[in-house]
Amino acid sequence: MTGFFACRDIKVASVGSELTRRVAASAMVLAVMLGWPADTLGEPPAPVPAKRLIATSPHLTELVYYAGAGDLLVGVAPFADYPPAARALPIVGGPGGLNIEAILEMRPDRVLIWESGTPAWQVERLRSVGIHVWVSEIRRLEDIPAWLQRFGNITGRERAAGAAARKFNARLHALERHAQGRTPRRVFLQVLDRSLYTFSDRHVVSDVLRRCGGRNVMGDLPALAPRVELESVLAADPEVIIASGDPLQWEEWRRRWQRYPQLSAVKHGRLVFIPGDFLHRPGPRLLDGMERLCAALEG
Repeated sequence: MTGFFACRDIKVASVGSELTRRVAASAMVLAVMLGWPADTLGEPPAPVPAKRLIATSPHLTELVYYAGAGDLLVGVAPFADYPPAARALPIVGGPGGLNIEAILEMRPDRVLIWESGTPAWQVERLRSVGIHVWVSEIRRLEDIPAWLQRFGNITGRERAAGAAARKFNARLHALERHAQGRTPRRVFLQVLDRSLYTFSDRHVVSDVLRRCGGRNVMGDLPALAPRVELESVLAADPEVIIASGDPLQWEEWRRRWQRYPQLSAVKHGRLVFIPGDFLHRPGPRLLDGMERLCAALEG
């Protein structure tokens, strides 16, 4: 799958199914007209606006609210704490994944799924009982306003969603203009944990980094958020280390990095912390993280 959004409810089941092929082709044409990636659209917009949504990740919850459809949410994922109104909504999952029974009891029109954060068998279980499921994965900043507009179209909140998308694009373009012409810096993107984790170029945070004038020293790794060895980071000799996540873990890691004064990032005092909510949740607040990240690469 490519792009940020995938729905697999329309399938070309057989060579002889001419009607099915025409429906699928029409859906792809509609995707292009509305600005959605054609290869990620799986079903055309419902004729009746959705009234009951479940978002299975914090960033999807934020996107629904920014699109002006927060009042349609009937269930959210653990840690969906922004905006504050989301904290009052029922939780539909836990450490083991989604609570399928709780979701069925809520009788949602649509369930919004974060692909890389949800076991595939749970997605198929929802589909098997007739739940309309949207599987999404945001990999580029352009996917965020597209998502917002998508929510506006299927909930009848086109005006609010369109305004949010335009605001996002305007701020994104302003940040990009400010970062133009910079000499690229080698950057290690650290996902704070006891072990060393990072983001590859497949992750949207790498897209943010690139637009700020940085080069991800671990960008070629195949996994989305791989574990790496300390020796690999030292060999790459990043000029800047951008860490995101728990601030308490950052205090520990900052002390650990100081043990390597030969590292360019340590030598030049470029150890930077950005709160995880501003980088790990691909919604409009990701631009708050981008602003901080771009500032860290200045000078």
